[in-house]
Amino acid sequence: MTRLCERLAIDFVAAVVSMAGGWIAMHQLDEATSAHAAYASSREDFPNRSKRSIILPSVFGQERLAMAYIRYCLVAAGFAVLSTAGPAMADQFLGSYVARISGADHHASDGYPLDTAAQMVRQDRANFHKFGVRDPEDDGDPWFRSASSRARFEQMLNRSGAISSAARRAIANGQPLIEVDVYRNSVRVRVIGG
Repeated sequence: MTRLCERLAIDFVAAVVSMAGGWIAMHQLDEATSAHAAYASSREDFPNRSKRSIILPSVFGQERLAMAYIRYCLVAAGFAVLSTAGPAMADQFLGSYVARISGADHHASDGYPLDTAAQMVRQDRANFHKFGVRDPEDDGDPWFRSASSRARFEQMLNRSGAISSAARRAIANGQPLIEVDVYRNSVRVRVIGG
């Protein structure tokens, strides 16, 4: 979701820059037309003055000021979009815990072997909260105490990006130490030790 917000902000700023570029091009054309008219009239009144001394400083001075103002507005708009839309749409971080996925976590409470890393991580929380089977490295958590919250936990674990393929293999084939970052609508699991 955060990547979507960043992409939308980038697209917004690009669109504003494109519109500003068109405005500047039209403004420069208007200025050039006005400058040409002013130059023509000034050459008749002051034939010894050069074009540069009469017209260019005022035209380019206004252009620089306009460009500086537009850059300031674009930067301010970009920061506003990124700072307000990003956190509002981002998944809220709730906390994290560490757990050892041991042999007891590779089997369901009725003894049958579990097939997936998501099932094993869920069983670790069931062992911790329901059955009191805890490894020395296991941290407590306030999120997965009930069976329904652990069912939702397994659904989040099965989502793309929750557990990398390397971490899935390590969990399914070994007894790694993992850290689980818990968000309101998602989780992230990473192996932190063997």
